[in-house]
Amino acid sequence: MNNKNSFREADNPFLSKRFRQILWGTELTLLLGMLNSLFAAGENAPLTILTLLGLMAGIASLFRLLKRGHIRLASAFYLWLAAIGLTQLLWINGGLGDSAALAYPVLLIFAALFGDNRVFVSIFIFLMAMILLLGGNSLYQWHPMPQQSPGPEQIADMLLITALSGYAAWLFGKDMKKALSDLHRENLRVLESQRTIRTLAHRDPLTGLVNRSYCEEIYHTLLAQLDGQHRVLQLYFLDLDNFKNINDSFNHSIGDELLVAVAGRLRDLLEKQDISCRLGGDEFVLILKRYRDFSSTDFAARILAQLARPHPLAGTEIEITASVGIAIVPDNGIEFDDVRKKADLAMYKAKQGGRNTFCHYSEALQRETMKKTAILGGLREALKNDLLALHFQPKIDLQTGRIVSAEALLRWEEGNPDHIHPDEFIPVIESTELINQIGSWVIRKACETCRAWQQAGFEGISIAVNVSSNQLAHSNFETMIVEALDRSGLPPHCLEVELTEHVLLQNNPAVSHQLQNIKDLGVSLAIDDFGTGYSNLSYLTRFKVDVLKLDKSFISRINHSPEHLAIVTAIIGMARILGLRTIAEGVEAEQECRLLKQLGCDYAQGFLWSKALPEPEFRALLARPCPVRTCIPG
Repeated sequence: MNNKNSFREADNPFLSKRFRQILWGTELTLLLGMLNSLFAAGENAPLTILTLLGLMAGIASLFRLLKRGHIRLASAFYLWLAAIGLTQLLWINGGLGDSAALAYPVLLIFAALFGDNRVFVSIFIFLMAMILLLGGNSLYQWHPMPQQSPGPEQIADMLLITALSGYAAWLFGKDMKKALSDLHRENLRVLESQRTIRTLAHRDPLTGLVNRSYCEEIYHTLLAQLDGQHRVLQLYFLDLDNFKNINDSFNHSIGDELLVAVAGRLRDLLEKQDISCRLGGDEFVLILKRYRDFSSTDFAARILAQLARPHPLAGTEIEITASVGIAIVPDNGIEFDDVRKKADLAMYKAKQGGRNTFCHYSEALQRETMKKTAILGGLREALKNDLLALHFQPKIDLQTGRIVSAEALLRWEEGNPDHIHPDEFIPVIESTELINQIGSWVIRKACETCRAWQQAGFEGISIAVNVSSNQLAHSNFETMIVEALDRSGLPPHCLEVELTEHVLLQNNPAVSHQLQNIKDLGVSLAIDDFGTGYSNLSYLTRFKVDVLKLDKSFISRINHSPEHLAIVTAIIGMARILGLRTIAEGVEAEQECRLLKQLGCDYAQGFLWSKALPEPEFRALLARPCPVRTCIPG
């Protein structure tokens, strides 16, 4: 036999074990059959015994083949030995009427189990041919055979054959039961695996809520169930407020636990047919099918109240809020992505409104968004084509009346057909990544301009730039400052970075690290609009702040509001004690200037002296013998 049709016993130990058991059972059956013939002492007993001995010897030799691992070769020899031996016994002992004929079906079963297709077919053809030949001989007496009537010898032979058949049937029946049991267990495992796969395909692995793809599938099912104008789908888009701070303050595992807790509370708000979905990160979607008069406002308020309750995690109680955007189907569209984006848009509007609130999508909101998109597109083109510009407003030393610094202010004049004002476009870019590109350009341009003034003879001049929280949070902010200073040659102490109080109060480690590094360079740090925010004084020393800028809302009222005068007086006094400089912004009247000087304010800026000017005009202002008029002496 070639290697393709044979294999080692170790390759199929189960089949080899069963075949070995069948060989032993056959040997025992042949031995008992031989003893039965010997005791019966019939006419054909000697020839029968010799045949049985030959079969036993032949089968015994097969154990050597099995030991060498040639199970198919051994099984082929066994089947042919048995087929020929059984046929020989039938010719000796009376043909088809002999009990040995009962072994033919058993032999075919063995051939199917142990032989390959060729062996089985050849054995089958041989046995069928022998049955026809023996049957024909019984009919036409071509070869004389003894006619046997059932006696003890035949009964014993039938018992032996039946016993061997029963033994084989028991072995393979047990195997079949085990195989069926294993198959059943495997089917259960497959079904469980399929359920797991469906869960993984349809569910968010962390929270157990449906995922985005399955959410869209269920959405279309609910959409098909809407009955005219009576029912609607309400899609709520949720984003957790300041979730990143949770991960930063604790760790990501606590953040994950919080997401699971949030998912559980959202599920508690829903009815059976409603959808709760985690889109990813800290974003969730709820979809409700309700009658049109169902109040989405009330339900959104319930969402906020449910999430605002403290979450007992990590041995403490963590508080989290959410911003929610709402879109109604079919009023705000049909397609899932379209409706989701509109609810997402409303959610961002809610965040801009102060967080922990909700907002409904509207056409006005869409128009506002399209306008913002147009602004961003225009600013990108302006940045690309160098159409942006800086204007400079002078900062005045109140004691000398001289210009000591300038605040660089972004202007977009060219490529701005709608004449969009900075108060409108700056908040737009501050909410996007574009602020980092434009902010980098502003700082680089401001440093270059200030250095050019110094080289033109205005050595003492410095420059101030406004920086947003998004810029500070960007990982390359410090690098960008260093590169701007290096490229321009501007001394670090001539650059002042203006921040709002809100930036410092975020307690962001990355922001704190970058601020500390730029302070170490020698860059000055100013707090813009001081007094309008939290005014937590601890950060003044922690971040080594240099300058406090008094907001113009205080300055414009100091002459007729004792309260505002008291606030300004207190801030200036506190700054003097802490060794900080003060600058008043928005000064428009000489009376304000005089009073600020009397209070000890160091610097001021405002329309009293000059509006923000293009660089050539500002340079011309610097070049005047008396650049600006001083205040009336106090």
